[in-house]
Amino acid sequence: KSLTKGFPNGSYCEDYNYQMLKDWKMKPNNLTSLIGDIKPDVRYVDPSTINLAYHRGVNISNPNMMMLSDFGFDVPLRSIDIHAHLLAQYLNGMVRVLSRQEMEDDNEQQFLQEMQYTHRRYNYDKNYAKAVDEQDLWEDYFEGEEDALLGKFGQEEMEVLQRFLGKVAREGRHPLQLLTKKGKFSKTSKAMLRMENLSLDHRTEMDPQGEEKKWMTYRDYTDGDQFQSLITGTKSQKTLSGKWLNL
Repeated sequence: KSLTKGFPNGSYCEDYNYQMLKDWKMKPNNLTSLIGDIKPDVRYVDPSTINLAYHRGVNISNPNMMMLSDFGFDVPLRSIDIHAHLLAQYLNGMVRVLSRQEMEDDNEQQFLQEMQYTHRRYNYDKNYAKAVDEQDLWEDYFEGEEDALLGKFGQEEMEVLQRFLGKVAREGRHPLQLLTKKGKFSKTSKAMLRMENLSLDHRTEMDPQGEEKKWMTYRDYTDGDQFQSLITGTKSQKTLSGKWLNL
């Protein structure tokens, strides 16, 4: 049964769930030894990557209708640029618009890929969420324990979105290719993920007892030289010329 039929009213349905294939199983991960193989009960999909009305911005029911999206990225200009490039290719006939069946099949594959990620499946699958919650793992997760079995949500989310955007870039023949021919992250893609991790960590990973913590605002930084242009390799300035509040 297709995702569209499983969710007739959109991305969420409390009373009507999507029936997975009987032999589907999640790949082994940190939680497998604790909770085993859980029978899925899927009630939700993320419309930023699995939009059941639009595929790559093209209306599935009426492909003459298109819309531009940032796909839920924290860095929306890059994702908008890549998506706009694909839509332009559709409009000028350089790339073929998929048939309805092809769009629905691709949504299905995207969904199955995302079900292999712990946090995504936790949001999608009621049975899986219940099994995880029964293990009482969230305390270690929110306290930032390095060996937290749930892994890092931020890193997982970036990888899911980056891989999705890589598909859009490849389909639209965008100059900035994020995936290799084998579907792995390209060097450019890895650099982007590294800088996004730096963006997340450069304040949250500061030493709470450190001297910098006492005066730094969200605009101050001391690790700017770790960021560099994906095109030229030029590094950013290491720090501001003074404290932000004094400039």
